[in-house]
Amino acid sequence: MENTAHERHRDFGKRFIGGLSWTVGAQATAQVVTLVSSILLARLLVPKDFGILSMALAYIGFLFLVGQTGLNSAIVYLDEVSALDLHTMYWANLAVSLFLFILAVLLAPLIGTFFHSPQVVPVIRFASLLLVVSALGGVQKTLLEKRMDFRGLARNQLAASIVYSVTAVTLAIAGIGVWSLVVAKVLEQVTDSVLAAFGSRWWPRFAFSRISFRRLMSYGGRVWVGNVLFYGQENIDNLVVGRVLGATMLGFYSFAFRLANAPRYFFAGVISRVMFPIFSSGRGQIHTLKKAYLRINAYSILAAGGLCTGLAMVASEAIRVLYGPKWVPATTTLRIVAIAAGVYGVSQIAAPALMAMGKPEVQAKLVGTSSLVLLVGALVGVRFGIVGVAVSVLVAASVALGLAQYSVARTLGVGRVEYVRAVLPPAVGIGAMCLAVVVWRSFGYAWFAMSGAVWLVIAVLLGGAALIGGFLLADPRQVSDFGEFLRPPESGSEPVLATSPRHNGQEAQELV
Repeated sequence: MENTAHERHRDFGKRFIGGLSWTVGAQATAQVVTLVSSILLARLLVPKDFGILSMALAYIGFLFLVGQTGLNSAIVYLDEVSALDLHTMYWANLAVSLFLFILAVLLAPLIGTFFHSPQVVPVIRFASLLLVVSALGGVQKTLLEKRMDFRGLARNQLAASIVYSVTAVTLAIAGIGVWSLVVAKVLEQVTDSVLAAFGSRWWPRFAFSRISFRRLMSYGGRVWVGNVLFYGQENIDNLVVGRVLGATMLGFYSFAFRLANAPRYFFAGVISRVMFPIFSSGRGQIHTLKKAYLRINAYSILAAGGLCTGLAMVASEAIRVLYGPKWVPATTTLRIVAIAAGVYGVSQIAAPALMAMGKPEVQAKLVGTSSLVLLVGALVGVRFGIVGVAVSVLVAASVALGLAQYSVARTLGVGRVEYVRAVLPPAVGIGAMCLAVVVWRSFGYAWFAMSGAVWLVIAVLLGGAALIGGFLLADPRQVSDFGEFLRPPESGSEPVLATSPRHNGQEAQELV
């Protein structure tokens, strides 16, 4: 029995890392492309351009989450999904998205009045196309997740990122300002939807079932509530800054937020995408899920937490060297938001675990609580400018982390001692990284004559080495444990997770 459980854990790890490798590989390439384009765009455009886009996307993003209805998560979660379920989801999402598109166009002037920015009105009307385009490829993208086709998802995401970057930079050079960002966003979504449609090889038929809709909404509705609340967690600060401080200050704030959250979206985002379908298919194996979650949590702290903290440590040099002096006013905000992003990144992996265990309502309560904390904090903090709002984000992130870890620990039966034992090595690694950068800042410029760019490169290398070194010194078994986690099961061993019905008989034909 013990050997069987061990084999299950290894097979689970193999499936997780297999999906993660494709996702991380494509995401890493996409991040490099995005980083280069963001540097170019920051030098070609002005902060107000980014502020206007953030205003528009704050509104469109809310409508987008409303239009998702949670049906896509239900498709991934449920063991048995029929062709009628897929067609029902497609037409339901499309109908809601068309309605929200019309609503977005009609209410755009009111949003412009809210932000005291008439320039945002035409941007909102054009960007609202994102609602319809996303719905047209929503089922196809969900099918790729359901089938765990992480290679296809990663390929599509990379292609969409390249389209966005090339389009945005080209149009920015042409001098059309904020419209370079808006047009690029729409074309990015078109690319993702088209590639998902051809990759899934699924096409809609006009079929709709109220019974199917109610069945999907019984789970999806609970996810939908959490998604809408998640919008608040991610956008309340933008709404407050845009309303009170205006487009230019929102431009500085959104610049810092995007840069700080890049590591979070890279690691925590891709881990969450892989976790949900895999954990959903193995939700009956609590012991295996607990061990996997603790390990994933530790690596998330090391990766997302380490990179975000490192960015906070070198924020001043990174902005001056990469983005130019016009973005220096965002330096302090970047430092604070980067730490908050690392905290959010660790708490973010709780969502797929809770959803996979059939408890999306718990996740909704967690997000709702942190959103309320953020709202109150942002309304108070905005009196002190964007730095005050950044502090409120850090407070809300800390609340979200504490509640998320506690909820998952109760759900999976994680004890305090085993939790501390799991998170201690990455915490030591982050501490070692901070110490290395502080020492280098104290003596590097004094001992050597160098440019800011050279100092930044050396700081990144020293910090990275200290991060990994501290992690491994705190627990040398991590190397062998990670290899064991990846080692495939011996031939003839029992597979870990119950095979989903989508791989069998009629159901397989319906999904293909």
